[in-house]
Amino acid sequence: MALTKEDLQAIKSIVDDSVSGLKEDVGILKEDVSGLKEDVGILKEDVSGLKEDVGILKEDVSGLKEDVGILKEDVSGLKEDVEILKEDVSGLKTSVDALNDRVDDLENEVRIIKVDKLENGALKILNDMSKNYSDTYQRYRNGADKFEVAFIDIDNLKKTVTKHSKQIKKLQKA
Repeated sequence: MALTKEDLQAIKSIVDDSVSGLKEDVGILKEDVSGLKEDVGILKEDVSGLKEDVGILKEDVSGLKEDVGILKEDVSGLKEDVEILKEDVSGLKTSVDALNDRVDDLENEVRIIKVDKLENGALKILNDMSKNYSDTYQRYRNGADKFEVAFIDIDNLKKTVTKHSKQIKKLQKA
């Protein structure tokens, strides 16, 4: 089957329409690709920035790992120190318990000594004081009786002196 000029023109018109549609589509695609290229450029910049940030983070993480390693060593040393301190404290507790026992014993001995001293010294002193005060009391008691008699005698003397003074004055006036 042979194609006529009109058929070819119809085909050409169809092809031209299709090519024109394709050109428009290609134009749109070019714009989209251009937009995508810009977006890819921006993404490349962002990825580059992210790579730099990741590099910095890796360095920071590396530094932190070193610090953690140092801290682990320090904590290990501290654990050893704490164990030593626990042993020392345990020893001190034992020593304090022993000292407490000795202090209790000493307190009992001091108490016994004080009681002995009180019984031997204070009781003797109290007995001596009691004897001396009893003797002194008797002397004062006897002296007090004599004072009562002396007061009576003094009162009588006052009365007699007063009476005689009056009589002398009368005699002197007469």
